[in-house]
Amino acid sequence: MTDEEKKKLELFNIQVGHAIERRKLFLDSLMEKYAKVKIGEDIYDLHTGKLLGVVKGYYRYWEDRDDGVRDNFLAIDYLYTSPHSKILDNTSNKLVWVGTHAQLIEKMERDVERQKWREENKEVLGKITKMMVDGFREKHS
Repeated sequence: MTDEEKKKLELFNIQVGHAIERRKLFLDSLMEKYAKVKIGEDIYDLHTGKLLGVVKGYYRYWEDRDDGVRDNFLAIDYLYTSPHSKILDNTSNKLVWVGTHAQLIEKMERDVERQKWREENKEVLGKITKMMVDGFREKHS
């Protein structure tokens, strides 16, 4: 590359760095607003119902990796202390769907309603399933 081309590339890289920093600050400014669980609240695993702990902070997994290049959407992870220790843990190292106690109750109520619906419609669902299986067998035999 010529010296002029090197200078042009250096300028582009500086501009990209500034844009990434502005994007980081913008995403940082939105975390409190869009966090499902606020700092100081209990955080639950909505699949298991288990209390994970108390939220101590927020972060985005990609914010400090790859020079921030992949930090390009608002995916909030949580730092929390477990109820049995003061050790800080986080949500990005687990496969969890997290929420508040109220969100856990809402999910459990939806699960109960869904199960009731399945029980009430068991016969129809069985017929539909049988039709689908029979249709698949005909097509693939």
